[in-house]
Amino acid sequence: MQFPNESKAYRKARNALLKAEIDLRRQVEKVAALRRSLPAGGEVAEDYVFDGERGKVRLSQLFERGDTLVAYSFMYGPKMQRACPMCTAMLDGLNGNAQHIGQRTNLVVIAKSPLERILAYARERGWFRLSQLFERGDTLVAYSFMYGPKMQRACPMCTAMLDGLNGNAQHIGQRTNLVVIAKSPLERILAYARERGWLNLGLLSSAGNNYNRDYHGETADGSQMPMLNVFVKNGGMLRHFFGTELLYAREEKGQNARHVDLIWPLWNLLDFTPEGRGADWYPKLSY
Repeated sequence: MQFPNESKAYRKARNALLKAEIDLRRQVEKVAALRRSLPAGGEVAEDYVFDGERGKVRLSQLFERGDTLVAYSFMYGPKMQRACPMCTAMLDGLNGNAQHIGQRTNLVVIAKSPLERILAYARERGWFRLSQLFERGDTLVAYSFMYGPKMQRACPMCTAMLDGLNGNAQHIGQRTNLVVIAKSPLERILAYARERGWLNLGLLSSAGNNYNRDYHGETADGSQMPMLNVFVKNGGMLRHFFGTELLYAREEKGQNARHVDLIWPLWNLLDFTPEGRGADWYPKLSY
């Protein structure tokens, strides 16, 4: 693989990095397999009772889907004036993927504060709809969204990843610029974004240029590919910095490319469960 105007030194270093990325992908799966094979842990000490939106609920009643429960302890105690910013940023992203996670496992967020205070904060954060995208600095992250003009429906995998990324866009915007690029006409992209509730993502159409072809968001036959690229601006010159070439590397048996797994809460959370992410389940556009 090559990008426009790259040097031999860049390609040599990038190929070495790609090998390390492949090794990391294998190691991540190895660690996940070790986690899934753990023996049974200690019996839960108590069937804890929590305050939920529908009243009192026991820990044992939170298994609405399957036999696994993921419980996150949100740092928002009654003596804390403000919720933890790090927890909040993580949950902003997790909120966007919650509907997909819910197809495989149960997920709850637990805080020590009174329920009314927790729910008020959730409304404040818009953990149903979020807002604001900031422009900052000299770095741009561009994701190629598989939604071409000949595709009847958008890619479900891209959609699930962007559901989560939308939640983190306001935090990402404090450090770098982020855009999502698709080949469809802009009006079609914006209509789909409204349908998904993507209020934070910068959306662009590449219908009138060769960006997708040049930066591997499209194959020679016009098939759309979910490539992520990073560009930098230095002294008025724009340069390509990084692309997720793992997308095009040979896949491990029983796996897909996993080239953007590191920014996708859905799969990383499922890897924590004894069932894992599974080999035959993928996100859908609706459930």
